[in-house]
Amino acid sequence: PILSGGARLLQWKPFERNILQADLDQIGTGANPKDLFFNGARQVPARIPNLDRDNPLYGGWAFMQGPSGPDAFTYAKGLIPRPLSKPEQTVVRHFVGPNGGWGSQMLTVTSIDFDQRIIHTAYADGAHPLLGFNANCRFIIENAIEALDQPGEWCVDAKDRKVYFWPPSELGATSEVVVPALSTLLRFSHASWITVTGFTFTETPAGGGDSVRCEDRDHIQLIGNRFVGSGSRALG
Repeated sequence: PILSGGARLLQWKPFERNILQADLDQIGTGANPKDLFFNGARQVPARIPNLDRDNPLYGGWAFMQGPSGPDAFTYAKGLIPRPLSKPEQTVVRHFVGPNGGWGSQMLTVTSIDFDQRIIHTAYADGAHPLLGFNANCRFIIENAIEALDQPGEWCVDAKDRKVYFWPPSELGATSEVVVPALSTLLRFSHASWITVTGFTFTETPAGGGDSVRCEDRDHIQLIGNRFVGSGSRALG
């Protein structure tokens, strides 16, 4: 049995090239997904630079040129070949620490100066010597329609309530395009002596609650289950 927190996007129509579009409101007026799954596999957000599929760990990164004030940094010439139509809908995945080795955080972009090659964000510690936008820190720009140029990539326009997706294979009657919607798939409260086994818990949203939540419980066992595609913690 599979317990999925995803909502299926069913109504697709052509956009341009091989890209399809769907109305986001078909799964709820407040939906703003951070992940998208195709037939159970997590897809890649449209990104600059593109994912290096042959070398995903060490390739496919951009590197900051250095801070440009407390909320901004400079990027290399040629990284963004043409201005983005909706820069305020993009996000920067910033890898923190010396050379970006301390982990990553998602930063909202407030504006981009394409002439001076400066990206302004909602982050206030860009000039910090360790947590800031230091030279050679890795970063990625995500969720720009202009960056959607490969199969398996997608992006969302939260303002116009659209999802754009380039399927990695033909979108047929049995295909499933799913965006996470429900965080907690199983909750125990004031429960005792229960064993859960053989389930797959999947497709929950980033930053949400635990896939399985236990409160005021005693002798709850989870044995032989799978947690895959979870956006947050598996068990709490």
